[in-house]
Amino acid sequence: MARVRPHSLGGAGDRDRRYRIARIEHLTPPTPSRALRAGTEALIRALTALSIALGALSLAIDGAHAAPWCANYGFRTNCGFHTFAQCMATVSGNAGFCLRNQFENPSSLGKDVRRRSPRDE
Repeated sequence: MARVRPHSLGGAGDRDRRYRIARIEHLTPPTPSRALRAGTEALIRALTALSIALGALSLAIDGAHAAPWCANYGFRTNCGFHTFAQCMATVSGNAGFCLRNQFENPSSLGKDVRRRSPRDE
């Protein structure tokens, strides 16, 4: 009499089952590990904190104000002088000269910069 082999010993059906499982594993994208997700979350938190800090820093920085005097010597210009005496002290001995800063905000001079129009008279 022929011996009956159990199904798990490997026959055509077992091969088909292994093929189906391998195919499903091949088509299923891998899930990220818990450690990878934790690292990604930490990176996102760090980037968020950095962007908030940079935003707060940019709000805290006072805008730069143009100084009224520029020292010109050689091909260099330095417009960081608030008095004519400061500018002249810098260019003395350097064959330089001082000029009014043309990019300075006129309202910072303390003068009324409104022009009179013929209609004001």
